[in-house]
Amino acid sequence: MRRSIPALVAVATLAALVAGLVTAGDAQTPNRHLEAARKEGKVVWYTSLVLPSAERVAKLFETAYPT
Repeated sequence: MRRSIPALVAVATLAALVAGLVTAGDAQTPNRHLEAARKEGKVVWYTSLVLPSAERVAKLFETAYPT
């Protein structure tokens, strides 16, 4: 049970980020943001998550947005 807590925190964090995008209206124009991000070429992510949780979220991101 203890090992699932960091994963739950990571999923909850990701869900909150997605919910924030939807409520802000940015979900209507993801292509514009995605194109701009691809031009930039890298993602810098600062977090206070423990390393294993942060690595899981990063892996999910890399799967969703391959280079």
